[in-house]
Amino acid sequence: MNVSKKEKILETAIKIIDEEGFSALSMKRVGELVGITEPAVYRYFKSKENLINEIFTKIISIHKSITKKYSDTEDELLKIEEILTSQLEYYEKNREITAIIFSLDAFSYSPTIKENITKIMKEREFLMVSLIRKAQGKGIIKKINPHHITKMIAGSIMLLVVSWRTENYSFSLIKRGKELIDSIKSIIKEEESA
Repeated sequence: MNVSKKEKILETAIKIIDEEGFSALSMKRVGELVGITEPAVYRYFKSKENLINEIFTKIISIHKSITKKYSDTEDELLKIEEILTSQLEYYEKNREITAIIFSLDAFSYSPTIKENITKIMKEREFLMVSLIRKAQGKGIIKKINPHHITKMIAGSIMLLVVSWRTENYSFSLIKRGKELIDSIKSIIKEEESA
């Protein structure tokens, strides 16, 4: 199998979703933009759903690698900050992927895709909640429901990325992200560890 052609198909599909949404994605359109026939696209991906699932598999592996990168860090608050910063850096370098990650259309596209997105969200929530609980046990983070803190963080990051996209990437996502993370830290940190 020609890996570079498969990657080109994936990149093209991501670009179509980014620019025009999930509804504009078709195997025929992908083939036209890649410069191959529609049947040739089907040799790499058996269906449109299979193609989209492959995109999500790629996203999941990237997020897992970001999380593993900081698995040895002892300071849970620093670990949360570094994971979030790394994600924002990835989004800034791969802005088209944010159209997929933060798209509500993806949830309604197919049950398998909804399942994949839900899996990513649950894994991320489990990680964040466990880090927050450990930090609370050390007296670093206030005794606020860790699920609520996680949703506050996730919602804030999502709103920041959506604002960045709607403002045509006119500001540094990393810079604003660091400012946002600092604000969140000032809200959730115990006074003694400030």
